[in-house]
Amino acid sequence: MKINREDIALTGDTEMLFVPVGDIHHNDLKRCDRSRLKRLMDWCERERDNGKVIRLIGMGDYLDTFSASERRALRGTLHESTEEWIERKTTEDLVELSEVLMPLRAHWIGFIEGNHTTIVKQSAEWLHDIFQKPNFGDSCMYQFRFSGTDLVFNVFAHHGRNTGSTWGSKIGARSRAHQVWPDAHLVCMGHDHAKFACPEVGLGMSSEGEMLQHKTYQQHQFLILESLHHH
Repeated sequence: MKINREDIALTGDTEMLFVPVGDIHHNDLKRCDRSRLKRLMDWCERERDNGKVIRLIGMGDYLDTFSASERRALRGTLHESTEEWIERKTTEDLVELSEVLMPLRAHWIGFIEGNHTTIVKQSAEWLHDIFQKPNFGDSCMYQFRFSGTDLVFNVFAHHGRNTGSTWGSKIGARSRAHQVWPDAHLVCMGHDHAKFACPEVGLGMSSEGEMLQHKTYQQHQFLILESLHHH
């Protein structure tokens, strides 16, 4: 896995907003909160127009399509014409979703694939074709470097997987994900539609062997995405 890097010029008191967007399930008309998605995109546009630097990442499950177990069960059982019809319908649904996301096209850094996708071509591939933004696969290591400073902001993003029903198991999954890239300042994970943020801090040691205060030690925060889909 490579580290994707982007240099950003921040001047004066300019702020940057990093916005993960996941588990939309846009074609589930009963459970997807489409108005909420539109409000989020409108808010991002207003913040951009107010001079803030906006960066968004797609976290997977853009449509409520086939799960991994469903794809395994259907593999080799469908007529070619049926697969073609499914792909046409999926394309139509993704184009409809893209119309909502497109006003911020320049600000998307790319798209992660979820576990709900199609039989022939993954949703992140379609979005890559439409937006001309990277398809990160199931995870992404992304580093923002701020011009004129030695500051960096490291993000590890993963769609997520089944974590169990307890809050402890959900927090543990995020903490274990941080082991993939210990230098990540932010770990983002979706999939289970949980909604909370959990900071993790620790003590460091100076070259002289002195313990450093929390406030001087790099802090890590794990963000569990706010789903736009309701069970």
